[in-house]
Amino acid sequence: MKKKVASFVLAAVMSLSVSAAVFANPIAGQDYQGLVDVNGVNLYVDIQGSANRDQTEPAVIFENGRLDEHTVWSAVQPVIAQTTQTLSYDRADIGQSDPGTGSYDAISQAQELHALLQEANIAAPYVLVTHSHGSSITRVFADLYPTEVVGVAFIDAAHEDQEALITDTMPQALQDVYKSQFVKEGGYAAVLTGLAQAGATVVNDPFRTIPIAVVSADDHRLGPVVEATWAALQAEIVTWSNFSTHTVATGSYHFVMIDQPQVVIDAIESLLY
Repeated sequence: MKKKVASFVLAAVMSLSVSAAVFANPIAGQDYQGLVDVNGVNLYVDIQGSANRDQTEPAVIFENGRLDEHTVWSAVQPVIAQTTQTLSYDRADIGQSDPGTGSYDAISQAQELHALLQEANIAAPYVLVTHSHGSSITRVFADLYPTEVVGVAFIDAAHEDQEALITDTMPQALQDVYKSQFVKEGGYAAVLTGLAQAGATVVNDPFRTIPIAVVSADDHRLGPVVEATWAALQAEIVTWSNFSTHTVATGSYHFVMIDQPQVVIDAIESLLY
């Protein structure tokens, strides 16, 4: 009987130890792959390259597009990690992270990212790398925390006018298919809210005095009219900073970091050196 009790206690202690290890927040200056508790929501993070960051260098923070997991950066993050500390993550309701407890609008998600960086012990300054609808979060983040952001790479980023100029002009059946894919993170309504919140940041002009690198795809497989409209919106993003560059990834689909990762790597490195 004593042996059974002892075995039970030992198993309980081991279980608690494993749980503590899984949910222990990262140690400053160390790489980490696992969950981080952010206000009761466990978010999955992948921190690489910590030993390669010195005090004068920014950390590189990757923001995925809507519905996408952190692994979309798998061809880019390890390369940048050879230079400095990097973090990619799954937002709440995505991948290995818990569902969120509040809104999935861009302001809430930007605030959650900021809290995550604090809990993960990754100090500013930051270079933000953002794709697609993730750019709504990035734009709000830079507006809320302007002293912490020293550069942004926009990878085929969303623009607040794109739904009106592109999506709403498509045949209704195609619109329905497009909008129905947003089954997480608050659905399509949260996408629209995020775009509106991102658009509102132009009042404060958060990127005017910091470098930005804009990378645009040119093969979205939606025809020449859509491509021309998308190109015009991308050109407007370039005007957000006095220190901008623009690279068109010729022949690339929307996921440039997968189709042509070196183009994205080059854009990020241009903001680091």
